[in-house]
Amino acid sequence: MRNARWPVLILAAVAIGLLLSFFIRPSDQEAPHPAATQPARMAVANALHPAAPGATRVPGSPPPTAAMRQRFETAENYAAFIQDAMQRPEEGGRFYAWIAYVRCMEVARADTRRASAADRGAVLQAAVRVIGELQHRCRDVAAYYPDERAVQAALRYSNARGAPDALLNERGALLPPSRETSVADLQHAYASNDPYLIAATLDANIDFFAESLGEEFRTGDERPLLYMAMSVAVCEIVGDCANSYRALLPCLNGAACESTDYREYVRATVPPESRELFDKTRKRLLQIARERAIPQIAH
Repeated sequence: MRNARWPVLILAAVAIGLLLSFFIRPSDQEAPHPAATQPARMAVANALHPAAPGATRVPGSPPPTAAMRQRFETAENYAAFIQDAMQRPEEGGRFYAWIAYVRCMEVARADTRRASAADRGAVLQAAVRVIGELQHRCRDVAAYYPDERAVQAALRYSNARGAPDALLNERGALLPPSRETSVADLQHAYASNDPYLIAATLDANIDFFAESLGEEFRTGDERPLLYMAMSVAVCEIVGDCANSYRALLPCLNGAACESTDYREYVRATVPPESRELFDKTRKRLLQIARERAIPQIAH
């Protein structure tokens, strides 16, 4: 892939909104971090914290975050969910509160009234339905958390009042990890057995192990394709590729409405001559996630 294709792929990656995409901002007390300018794919980067001391479970039983993840995925009112989740650090509630907030911010400005009933194709109809339902679930979030500073302040306040969160760190700003902490971060994510944390941690660390995925990624020429493959692997790890609001959001913004599946949407943006590499890389990333393999970190 030539450098000339970078802008196309980067714009596609940002527009798609990779899994935990989102707002990487320093806190008010911090200077801007160089990584804050990286694409939105960095998501909930380095949202890690060692499990609470003494937190044990019976072998074979669901991880302590499983119930919280279920509440997150089925919450009918995300504002109420966020408030409740922040009080459940032992279940990773603050991590999921942040994800819920970001999900709501992603869909906040989408206009589900863009097309009339007469000219809605099947995919656009799905976009109107899926995004509309998600906006309804997010209806009260802005009233309680009008901006990112408000929700990060609430997270810091909650952390200061009690036990640390099982998944979310206490720094406030969710900055990418350093090369030195990559292995520990991946080990912690795997130990949590939480798919959202595993996906986010692999995404956040991908630049550190890019070379281990293939010679093609030793230089920056193929990195946009790598990020797109990671974004698809992320949705597969989490299990929300089908009928994905991230595939449907661009449809509401005027892009072609061709698929409700995030995998198909992303792959369609990859040049035909690069799809074999894209598919191979996606499969390798899924293998790393499913086998809980720590990739070789470049130094």
